[in-house]
Amino acid sequence: MTETSRHDAAAAHPRSVKLIRTFRAKLHDLEHKLDGAEVRAANGIRATNTARANGWQDAGEDILEKCAPCFTLSAGRSGTMTLAQLGALSPQLESVHEPLPHLLTESFLCHRGDVGDATFWDAVIAEARDWPIRNAYRKGRNWFETNNRLTFLAPHLAQRYPQSRFIVLVRHPEAFAESAIARGYYKDHVWDFARIRPQPLDPDHDRWPQMSQLEKVGWLWRSTYEIADRLSETIDPERLLLVRSEDLFQNQGDAVNNLFTFASSEPPPQASIAHLLAQKSNAQVSRAKGSRSADWDGSERKLFDLQVEQLTQKYGYEPRSFGTR
Repeated sequence: MTETSRHDAAAAHPRSVKLIRTFRAKLHDLEHKLDGAEVRAANGIRATNTARANGWQDAGEDILEKCAPCFTLSAGRSGTMTLAQLGALSPQLESVHEPLPHLLTESFLCHRGDVGDATFWDAVIAEARDWPIRNAYRKGRNWFETNNRLTFLAPHLAQRYPQSRFIVLVRHPEAFAESAIARGYYKDHVWDFARIRPQPLDPDHDRWPQMSQLEKVGWLWRSTYEIADRLSETIDPERLLLVRSEDLFQNQGDAVNNLFTFASSEPPPQASIAHLLAQKSNAQVSRAKGSRSADWDGSERKLFDLQVEQLTQKYGYEPRSFGTR
């Protein structure tokens, strides 16, 4: 890692280089440095250690081999909160949206690819998620997490938990972009410090500072789902389920029932599902200027279309804007 890249990473979020003494004690042979300090590998270590001190006993690695946690891969702004609420309707699922630690900085650093090796990231995930996943299993439930930031840790999650499954939750890129721009992605969003960016080998790396906000969120959508695509090439396809949020939240066909079956759960009553879906949790209410697709600049729209066109067609979406407006 160059001095410049170390400086950029540290400037992105100062806490990402805070020394975690407890974590270092466990990983003393994994001296991963970032700008002269240990990488902050898991924000929830103190809480995990407190739980252990209060009587939790390690169930052993064999328990992890039996656990079948379900994670959600998504670019965000696709209904992950509603998905967690759907999961909570089932007594067979331990459904959570964004549990602590959020792993914001960790997912960002993992995507960079120049911090830590597979053993390091396995240990990060173990500290952050082993205890709640095991605890859910002991209660007869499957861990069901819809935190979209885990997308960038997906290969390591798949390795750590051999029975894990992944829901690929995708939304039409134009609808995603409208919502992401309204939320201030790559402009002034509170979590932009840990939002992924093109790495040096990415063709868009050098152009990034000149790219419009619209093209950047198009790049984010494409890059996120390319990770899900690559995962499908390395694990059993039966461990992945592609779900279009439009189908799920309009309760079309067997979308909801298939979701629960995939997560090893009986579907809840249809009346409960319909009531929850009618609430539209975490929907974008206010709209920033220029967030609606009708207001997008024509030249910026073309660059956005180039970013998302291939996967849009793969996921069976109609190309709303490709050469039509």
